[in-house]
Amino acid sequence: MVKQDNAKWSSLLDSATADFSAGRLESALANVGRAVQLKSDDGQALLLLGIVQLELGRPAAAIPPLRKALRLRPDDAMACFALSAALAAAAQSSTQFADALTLARKAALAGAKAAGLSDFTPTPGAN
Repeated sequence: MVKQDNAKWSSLLDSATADFSAGRLESALANVGRAVQLKSDDGQALLLLGIVQLELGRPAAAIPPLRKALRLRPDDAMACFALSAALAAAAQSSTQFADALTLARKAALAGAKAAGLSDFTPTPGAN
């Protein structure tokens, strides 16, 4: 049964990814939603679910799966960036917006590190 569930999960995630790439966002949402039901602790599926919600203009709905994806993958620059975008879009206060900016900075640093720029430190106000 586990092997069958893994194959079904993989197929759903592949379909969701293809749908997303083709701009079929509602179909991507349905497929990735079913994948997350099968494996609710998979960071990749949660990240895609959050990104699809964000692309559908539903930032508040994107926040929970993106938070969970980032907890599961704390060094994932894309998860960090997507969550910062969702938080910024859903922000209703300056504190919430500041939280989004903090995550955006973390995403930039994680991306720089992944690109091999381990000594990269942005200087505020530098051009």
